[in-house]
Amino acid sequence: MPSSTLNPLLTGLIRAAYPFDERRASPPDIKASDWPLLVETAVPHGLAPLAFAALKKCSLVEVAPATAVASLRLAYLRASFANQLAFQELGGLLDRFERDHIPVILLKGAALAPALYDDHALRPMGDLDLLVPREAAGQAQAALIEEGFTAATEMARGFAEAFEVERSFLRLGGRPAQIDLHWHAFTMAYYAGRVPIDWFWQRTMAIEVNGRRAWTFSPAAQLLYLSAHYLQHDYRRLIWSYDIARLLTRYASQIDWHEAVEAAAAFGLSPVLGEALREVCGQWGVSIPATVGARLRATNTSWKDQLMFAMSGLQSGETWLPHGLSAPGLRKKAAFSLRVIFPSRDYMRARFGVHHRGWLMLCYAWRAGKAARLLPRATWSLARAALRTGGRRQVM
Repeated sequence: MPSSTLNPLLTGLIRAAYPFDERRASPPDIKASDWPLLVETAVPHGLAPLAFAALKKCSLVEVAPATAVASLRLAYLRASFANQLAFQELGGLLDRFERDHIPVILLKGAALAPALYDDHALRPMGDLDLLVPREAAGQAQAALIEEGFTAATEMARGFAEAFEVERSFLRLGGRPAQIDLHWHAFTMAYYAGRVPIDWFWQRTMAIEVNGRRAWTFSPAAQLLYLSAHYLQHDYRRLIWSYDIARLLTRYASQIDWHEAVEAAAAFGLSPVLGEALREVCGQWGVSIPATVGARLRATNTSWKDQLMFAMSGLQSGETWLPHGLSAPGLRKKAAFSLRVIFPSRDYMRARFGVHHRGWLMLCYAWRAGKAARLLPRATWSLARAALRTGGRRQVM
């Protein structure tokens, strides 16, 4: 993920084309020397299609350098084509799940593109994320396999069932696709155990996908989910914060703020919701009711909830430790760590592309050495996160 020093130019361009209120701002003054880095920022942040559409809306296509316009146009066309194929695939899967009587809720881009964006190409997505009840996960996985998908190799047999809340399924060939099948919406073990997924299943709304009725979270439930998804990564893509800004404005009259704040407090998500709202409002100029911030600040947050929130700032390579530590019970913590450091041979073969036993042993040694190098860094990061629980990264 490149440096985001040009985020104000990028967000300013998009805000000028797609204002969130009646106040229309002029596009920022983007110099010729700024365009290459702006494009390099827009692409990994998922905003390149939006930036291209913004150029057209602001009549800047003829002003911007041809190379920048070409790069952004290509990103838009790729997203348009990829999303068209993805939603065709999704339509077939929705029909299959309906025939098999498997309840399903659409997550992330699969839900947001049709619900929040008039042009689906403006919301690129890499895969389709589906939430099913835990008791139906086995049936859903079998259905995906019958549809030509193959389950991604696990760290160890039964690892996803024991330690995770999702599993990826891939299909190659003429109709490539990836499905991430979830049986809980929150990936970290701490939140998967703390947040009752039934609460989210009870708060859904219907949307239309390729002429079919599908289900996604209600605005209040979606706000909690998107806030956690945005913050609980070692990087924060601007498209994720833009999703929240769109949600806050398109469903402004439908968000039950009392319900959202009360649920955030009950689920240990008050710091998560507060930080997400603070960043989104600052980046995109949207506003929320004045009382919301005060209520979030007044919420009593346990040290565990604050520590888990502080862990959201850990860097790539460090996140396995808090995931393991948040697993319930000492035995499960140890089992998680051992399987991450010493996964199955099948996983190692798939991960490193080696089959000879000698090379495989070297790969295991390399992995163990990497874990030994990362452990002090991750431990130090956790210690710093613990020190931050005094409130520096509290809420709005």
